[in-house]
Amino acid sequence: MPLQWVTPHYLRDFYCLGPDCQDTCCQRWDVHYDKAHYDILMAQIQDRPVLRQKIIPQLKLTPPTANKTANFALISFGETGYCPFLDAEKWCLIHRELGIAALNNSCSFFPRVFSQHQQVVEMTGALSCPEVVRRCLSMQYSNAWVETSPTHLPRCDDIPRARELNELDNYTRGFDDIRQVLLGLISRDDYGFETRLFFLANFSSRLAADYHQGARCDPALIQTEIDRIRDPKTLDALDDFYNHYSGVEPVAMVVIQSILQLHLQQSQGGGIETMITDIFVDYAQRLRATGTAEVFADNIPAVCLWECYQQDWQVLNTHWGVLLEVYLGRYLHNCLQREWFINMPDPFSYVHMLTVRVAVLKFLLTAHRAMRNFVANHPRIETGDPLAEDKEFLHEVVTVVYQFARAIDQNLKFLQVVYAALAEQQMISFDYSLPLIKF
Repeated sequence: MPLQWVTPHYLRDFYCLGPDCQDTCCQRWDVHYDKAHYDILMAQIQDRPVLRQKIIPQLKLTPPTANKTANFALISFGETGYCPFLDAEKWCLIHRELGIAALNNSCSFFPRVFSQHQQVVEMTGALSCPEVVRRCLSMQYSNAWVETSPTHLPRCDDIPRARELNELDNYTRGFDDIRQVLLGLISRDDYGFETRLFFLANFSSRLAADYHQGARCDPALIQTEIDRIRDPKTLDALDDFYNHYSGVEPVAMVVIQSILQLHLQQSQGGGIETMITDIFVDYAQRLRATGTAEVFADNIPAVCLWECYQQDWQVLNTHWGVLLEVYLGRYLHNCLQREWFINMPDPFSYVHMLTVRVAVLKFLLTAHRAMRNFVANHPRIETGDPLAEDKEFLHEVVTVVYQFARAIDQNLKFLQVVYAALAEQQMISFDYSLPLIKF
């Protein structure tokens, strides 16, 4: 049976903007050459001594490992953090001189992510690419699956799979149906964004009792929960409950502040690190100026940080909240398509971590200086269409999202540390979901 290729509509005709992009992706990564393309590269530069002199010193063979074939050589990015093959015009030296065949898999296909579920190959987009973020969030495109073909890709051979699911067990057998429910819930734009996130938490929490790794995963119980969450009466009851929930204690701010401070401790500097530092410095200065809190150095009490954030969020939400809800919904839709919840112990653990990531993203979107300046100087112009897109506002959101994705959202090692810390504090629970969603 031939493979079926699908992709979100926004990614089907994607192409790299190169020097026209607002930021280069050729920085701050660990980029490896697989052995097959390393051999192709070496063969193509064998009789080109000038090119050999530029390329070979920048490739370091990796020690023997179980993954030696895929990670045969590492590109040395050096102290600048930029790829040594990135030229002054922001094009790749290897690509320009030798063509796509000499590139490694990562550079050939990024920001595309390929996942194969039996005979279906899904091509999704990594939000660490600004152009993917712009397309994903923009209402010019749809996030719905459409058919595609590998012939549309830079090259048709050796297409890497980030994950594959061929043999089903009790847990993975329900993957398709449950993911369809999650995607369907986040797409219910007749409800507010936070309410839809609450739908995900409620459904996954109830489901996780009987559906998790190592469980028998009774199909009848799973179907009962699917039928329940698809019932309009259930959704209306959950919507009513959430809208009457008044618990807005700053516990979510404690989590977010801890995550951002931990990232600053572990990071080596860069775009979002500067943004996070600026936020904490700005908020500390505001609190000192008003004399409403004791701020030692830049150590801001979480409750005071929460109050500053609430003030900024009220202003942002008043002018741009409707449009921002759309963007956050599209962000979540991308996550649910690109990531597979079955890589987590149960669907609730995955949804809860999604909720944490959304809360961190909302804080960054609201509190960073460029967005606050934009909101102060660009009141929403009434057009009669609350969803009328504004290019400048979209640009500000894109800037935060792609930097967040590069540093935190797609930093698997860091997210594992965060998950372990939350689990140790017994904060992977439905009780903690509500404050994070309400954040």
